[in-house]
Amino acid sequence: MIKSTGFTLLFYIILLALPTAQPGADDSRRKIFSELTLILQQQPNPLEQTLFKDATNHQFKTLSIAQEGLIASGVKSWTEFNKLSLKLSSLEERAQQLFSGYSPSEKAKKLLIWLHEHVLTTYTEKQSLLQVALKNGLYNCVSVTVLYNGIGSSLQLPLKAVSTEKHVFSLLPSSAQNFDIETTTQYGFNPSLAAVQELEKKTGFVRVGQEEVSARREIENVELIALIYFNRALTSIAEKDYEQGLLLFAKALLLDPSLKQARSSLNSLLSMYSAELLNQQKYKVALALIELGLQLSPDNQAMKHKFTAGWHNYALLAAKTRPATEAIGVIRTAYDLLETEALRALQAQIFVTEALAFSSKDQWEDGYKVLLKAQPLISANSYSSLKQWTEHYLLKWSINEIKNKSYDLAFEVIYALLSLNANKRIAIDNLAYITQEWSRQIARTQSIEAATDKINTIVRQYGQHKKIKKVASQYTIWAVKRLLKEQQFAQALAMTNAAKAVLKQPQLIQMLTVVFDQWSQAYIKQQNWGKAVKTYQLGLQQLPNNHTLIENEKYTWNEWGRAFIKEKKIKIATQIFNKALKRYPNDEILKTNLRYCQQFQH
Repeated sequence: MIKSTGFTLLFYIILLALPTAQPGADDSRRKIFSELTLILQQQPNPLEQTLFKDATNHQFKTLSIAQEGLIASGVKSWTEFNKLSLKLSSLEERAQQLFSGYSPSEKAKKLLIWLHEHVLTTYTEKQSLLQVALKNGLYNCVSVTVLYNGIGSSLQLPLKAVSTEKHVFSLLPSSAQNFDIETTTQYGFNPSLAAVQELEKKTGFVRVGQEEVSARREIENVELIALIYFNRALTSIAEKDYEQGLLLFAKALLLDPSLKQARSSLNSLLSMYSAELLNQQKYKVALALIELGLQLSPDNQAMKHKFTAGWHNYALLAAKTRPATEAIGVIRTAYDLLETEALRALQAQIFVTEALAFSSKDQWEDGYKVLLKAQPLISANSYSSLKQWTEHYLLKWSINEIKNKSYDLAFEVIYALLSLNANKRIAIDNLAYITQEWSRQIARTQSIEAATDKINTIVRQYGQHKKIKKVASQYTIWAVKRLLKEQQFAQALAMTNAAKAVLKQPQLIQMLTVVFDQWSQAYIKQQNWGKAVKTYQLGLQQLPNNHTLIENEKYTWNEWGRAFIKEKKIKIATQIFNKALKRYPNDEILKTNLRYCQQFQH
């Protein structure tokens, strides 16, 4: 929701400067113009005040069309205005002398030819100013149409204008026929093909005929004068005089509220110029212009973003240059305007900035103390923002300690973070990584037992999280493999059995199988067959019907017996095979080996 800032956009109307109030759109454009003059501190000059007062209900009441055109063209002094008005009067009197006896259509035709022969000299695309046309004959479609309609009105011609996308010309309505008058060319009255070709060659415009209704807009002379302001605005923008461009677009809208190009251009320029002012840290004017833009286009998301970002940066600047209490006041004003979570968070931002300054010097603990101090100092509705910032800070701190391999401190930081938000996913991820790396560091620098103790402590506290449980299981697998490599089989078995809480059942069975098998294989390499068999049997007590252990035990019996056969100790071999068959009476290989031994005994 957008609300008025109060101190920048006060509603103000110069009664002598503006047209009589009209409901709806008229009130809106008058308000926009009034606010813009206040923001930019540029009020209309006295001549313009006369123009705007004179322009009511799409008609001029006091001044002539051409005189209004002079004012809109930027004539500011009464001296120059009176001098040019005399020249206009002279032209009007001469036209009345020459054409008073003709029909309206003949007057209109002859007037156009006469102007091009005696007043106008050169078509100049961007020359919309009436005083320039009068002084040296340079003209474009706007200035010539204003001049033509102005002098034509003194001949009692009911002239209007037609506006197309990039062009304007005159129109003479009549009961019998409406005549287009392409004022840019000498023979443009009800133009022939040759006149159209000359027009298009001279201007580059493509003529829009009466049959193309949707491409034409009939306008009154007040709206024609608005086009002078519009074109002047474009010139100001080209010259990077954006404030003048804004005022001129607003003046165009004041005379012609239906001029869509002026409304869209005003909004675009408000957006562009306010962005420039924001970059220059001229926040007060920038934010006022943005708010004005939002009055024109309430759903403009880019403008809303600028408004929010502008207040955000304004508050940050205040925090750097003013006492903290004043900075918080700016932030709260911003929150009152937009009522967004981001603006509520700005109160915390003052303290966050200080904390980050400490962290940039690797003084993380000092920065954290700043955030802790902030809690009782900010308003309640800002605490959630401070909490989010604190979480972010602790997360960055933990990452820094992880990079430094200070896992004990990283764990403490994550512990603090989880006390604020027990289910923060990225914190759990970091804790899992810390658990993994810290346990291996302890295993390398102290012992596997010490690492296991640390793992178990963390699992007891955070084992409800799957990732912690997964890391614990991965650590167990890693540690057991390392113990097996070091042939610490009893310790490997004890660790595997102690990890039942973190290992899934298939993992547990697999690890126990590997432990018993490798332990037995170590005895086999020593040809300590009896201990190898006993170790397999010990494994089968824990894992009954384990196929691997059963097959490897039978294999061990066979290899044990075959070892004595090779030494010609058939009696001992026979005893071994008999013992084995008591455990596995149906094993064909054991039977075969026994029969082989028995044939030597007969």
